Amino acid sequence: MVTKFRALAARANYLAADRPDIQFTVKTICQRMAQPRVGDWKVIKRLAKYLKNHPRVVFTYGPSTSTGTINAYSDADWAGCRQTARSTTGGAIMRGSHCLKTWASTQKSVALSSGESELLAAVKAGCEARGIIQMGNEIGVEMEADILVDSNAAI
Repeated sequence: MVTKFRALAARANYLAADRPDIQFTVKTICQRMAQPRVGDWKVIKRLAKYLKNHPRVVFTYGPSTSTGTINAYSDADWAGCRQTARSTTGGAIMRGSHCLKTWASTQKSVALSSGESELLAAVKAGCEARGIIQMGNEIGVEMEADILVDSNAAI
């Protein structure tokens, strides 16, 4: 049964690269690959039902009215994992109305406050934005970035 769980988790991980709506759930499933429990099977079944009802996500890219600025949005849930007390960082990078990148990842360290957790999320967003800016510079597109957070402590 563990092998089957790992196979399903790997398939979900493959799908999550293009599906921002399932990234957090798939991250949670993949953390349980070593020792899956009964509750973890319930999460996979719920994900399967969701994917059956929502088989595809369509991103529509119309003409861009954006300037050379990208917006990096970030958020974090402080101590969201009950076992490790680690926070989860999520975010998206947008250029105008175009979504360039999304992510959901577990923070490497244990944050001692919600402000610290949000600050780590903002730093992650800044790193991702810097990578997009560097890629743009390599193909001749000049860009700047705004990091947008929802926490006064992180600001």
